[in-house]
Amino acid sequence: MTFDKSVLQIFANYCVAAAESMAYTLVRTAHSAFVKETEDFSCTLMNPRGLTFASPKTLGATWYPGLDFGAVIDMIDHYEPGDICMTNDAYSGYVATHTPDVMMWKPVFYNGEIVCYVGGHIHNTDMGGAVPASLSRTLTEIARACWTRSCSNTWPLMCARPSRIAAT
Repeated sequence: MTFDKSVLQIFANYCVAAAESMAYTLVRTAHSAFVKETEDFSCTLMNPRGLTFASPKTLGATWYPGLDFGAVIDMIDHYEPGDICMTNDAYSGYVATHTPDVMMWKPVFYNGEIVCYVGGHIHNTDMGGAVPASLSRTLTEIARACWTRSCSNTWPLMCARPSRIAAT
């Protein structure tokens, strides 16, 4: 299927509007000062390989959404509708830069096939660490950004599947 340039631009604008809507919803519902005051978050739409094709232009960390989620997306063997995955481990697919950055992504299905992913990150100070927000020039290793050597506040990779969650 081919599109002329004007139709392609209209489609791109719709995708950016969806990403902007994600960002505005996050700001309106967040309780974190990092979201409300510093806008240290991102929202993104990604192709099935994990490459960003749309992100907010006016809200959030507009430099962050260029991240390639491909490596971390490939770490999950099988996706089902409703899955929501997350990590804050800087070594799980190399998407989180340090433990306070929580990365999340969700597959979007159409006719049983993944057509894209939606995702983003939020900087969260409540992850524990050597200093508040784990931001210190003296921290030279990921394990030193954690309370313990085992880095117990790091989630290597988690994927919540609705079929696995019991109704309460």
